[in-house]
Amino acid sequence: MFPPEIPLDAGVETSHRYILFIWPKHEDAGVLETLRDHLETLKEAEGASWNPRGKFLVVVADSIGVSSKELGLQIYEVLWKEHFIIDNTILIAVRDNYVPINDKNYTDGLRKNTLDLYTGFPYEQGRCVNVTGVNLLDQWRLHNGTFIHNARLSPPPKTTENFHGCQIRVSSYGIPPYIILTGNSTDSDGNVVYKLGGLAVQNLRLAVDKMNVTVVFLKPSLKLAIQEALYESVNLANRMSEIAIGTMPLLPAYLSP
Repeated sequence: MFPPEIPLDAGVETSHRYILFIWPKHEDAGVLETLRDHLETLKEAEGASWNPRGKFLVVVADSIGVSSKELGLQIYEVLWKEHFIIDNTILIAVRDNYVPINDKNYTDGLRKNTLDLYTGFPYEQGRCVNVTGVNLLDQWRLHNGTFIHNARLSPPPKTTENFHGCQIRVSSYGIPPYIILTGNSTDSDGNVVYKLGGLAVQNLRLAVDKMNVTVVFLKPSLKLAIQEALYESVNLANRMSEIAIGTMPLLPAYLSP
């Protein structure tokens, strides 16, 4: 892990780059178990400095019986779905394997050990938050120390100006004029749909309308009580919601979900 760079206003220094090395165990799913252990240990050690919005490089020593692309997807799902880590590159050591890029039949015929570099992109059209595949960025040939295609290894930003109508779930905490419950209804699946207004909602609308995002409001907390604030922080920390709005206290769960 690189040293922290930019302090927050609250005086908490946040790390912006992480490198995790994974050596597979002999039992099944050893890579994923080790990755989860590393992430939980890192989060506990960093506390409020933990920054899932930083850049992550995960280095895996061997794929052990599974294709590098399949393993890359499994790793990306852990990073994204369990820890909301979006900006990551996954490097996997592969033996005697050649994987064509972009489904084209390249003729350089790689038959030596390689390092495969993958990443994934959520919020693409028709995909939303579910990443169903990872992209092979390039391969490093160990026998001569060169990349096959000299591709751009720093992937483009994972966020986008157009979220293609994907849903985001919003937690809210506060009282008028910041959060106002204007009504609710029941959809065809029996789910309660909450309609909110207020200053905090207006500010949110300015962003989501421009970014083509569909907002789903969770049941709002309309009392200024510590129990309500803690409840919404747990929703955010446990990925029940992607955004929290309103008169939020500066809890670590809000600063670094």
